[in-house]
Amino acid sequence: MDGIQDFCYVCHMKGKYHHLLFLGLAAFLVLAAGCQKKGCTDSNATNYDTKATEDCCCQYSRFVFYDSSASYYDVTSKRTYIFDSAKVWVNGDSGMIRKAYPSTPPDCDGAGTFTYQSTSADGGAFSIKIRVFFKNGYYLDDGSELLGFFTKPCIRQKVF
Repeated sequence: MDGIQDFCYVCHMKGKYHHLLFLGLAAFLVLAAGCQKKGCTDSNATNYDTKATEDCCCQYSRFVFYDSSASYYDVTSKRTYIFDSAKVWVNGDSGMIRKAYPSTPPDCDGAGTFTYQSTSADGGAFSIKIRVFFKNGYYLDDGSELLGFFTKPCIRQKVF
């Protein structure tokens, strides 16, 4: 009889372990289903993730403003003006452009450029004011507005 009791005891213990295994697996599945995928949920961001359920770490376009001309010819005065620098204002932020790129646009970290990092607060509208300074003391003012969301990490914007 001791053998039968031993057998029943082993079966009974195995049944307890099966219940614990089942409960552990059920708890894991509940926790795994409740996990959220972190990522950027803003479709206007450059790193938008369609599978993200918990918002974090959105990145937006970086605008690199540069000058493309070393000189400017004024048809009215029939004079040529040599570029010295330019000041750019974008949504309250400002910076100087100190180098001309006449043949090709600069890379995104080009020397002598002004970089503006957009944010979700911009709402896709950028108010831009530019003052180009020439070596003879003259300057030229310009202003414009860029509208729409931009999804490229780096956008090169020629100012002159």
